[in-house]
Amino acid sequence: MCSLPDTRLTPRGVFQTLTTAYASEVCPIQLRGYLTAYVNLCWGCGILLSSGVVKVRSGLTATP
Repeated sequence: MCSLPDTRLTPRGVFQTLTTAYASEVCPIQLRGYLTAYVNLCWGCGILLSSGVVKVRSGLTATP
């Protein structure tokens, strides 16, 4: 059985910090630019997607 950490208790800033640090320092030099750009692209797309979800959901009313 695989024991994974509980992501509900992990601050979300940890993921952003670790991915950027890995992309800029650990991965091979030939891939650093691409991986850093891809990490930033993913964060930008996530922000855009979440703002769209919030906009769509804000007009809905709750039903019991």
